[in-house]
Amino acid sequence: MNPYDANTHPGIHFVAETLGLRAVSTLTTAHRPGEPLYEAATRVIGAANDLDEAHERVTNSARKALGLLEPVARGELSSGKVAFALLRSSLPTFGEHLARESLACDQLVESLSAYQLLLREAGTEQRAAAPRVSAALSRSRTQAPPCAPADVVAGPISTTVDKPLRFR
Repeated sequence: MNPYDANTHPGIHFVAETLGLRAVSTLTTAHRPGEPLYEAATRVIGAANDLDEAHERVTNSARKALGLLEPVARGELSSGKVAFALLRSSLPTFGEHLARESLACDQLVESLSAYQLLLREAGTEQRAAAPRVSAALSRSRTQAPPCAPADVVAGPISTTVDKPLRFR
């Protein structure tokens, strides 16, 4: 169960959902500081937080715009000109917030994909370096690889047309 709300924390929610984590903050505890996986995990958490902050700015801008337009929606046309003028002046800022959110989303997808790739490579290195206890064990199809659990090692994050997954 993902404890993070996708509407308020889309970045952290996405990481928890993708990696099957209950607490995203534990992502770095599985690795030693200075290791590539630790650095990648730190980037994932930072990118998720950046997306959450960008999403909050977009949400606040949208609420502000809605507040400006509510009197017009109620039929109070005298305030319409002022609302539209204020809204027009705030649109460039809203566009900047949307662009930052989009960039943060792209950075999160790239960071998470890089982390997953490093995780798979670490698992491959462990399997190659591990001594063979027996031929039967190494050929067993029921044996799980000695890398991270299967629910943590997921495939690359992409849509069916190989474009980064967008969420809002």
